[in-house]
Amino acid sequence: MTVINAQHHATDSAPQHASQTGSPPTIEHERLVEILNRLNGLLEEDDIQALTLWREMSSVLHPALGTLAQQLETELNNYDFEAALHLSKAALSRNTGH
Repeated sequence: MTVINAQHHATDSAPQHASQTGSPPTIEHERLVEILNRLNGLLEEDDIQALTLWREMSSVLHPALGTLAQQLETELNNYDFEAALHLSKAALSRNTGH
């Protein structure tokens, strides 16, 4: 299982675990892909629930996505769901290789 944090990419082959000494929250690669797919679906439908999902998951998405997360959050906060969808798809592609 691959775990992602701010210092590691989804393509790392060895599991990485955050210590309990203030490391950023980690997320399993499969869970990250699941969340991004769900976010993409909501954004494609211009569903305001995309904001709720982002807010609920931002503590794990920010470390996993790095600077892309901040850009995505900005677009969501501006209600620019088309731009957010583009960024979310880029994040998904980066984490799945598709």
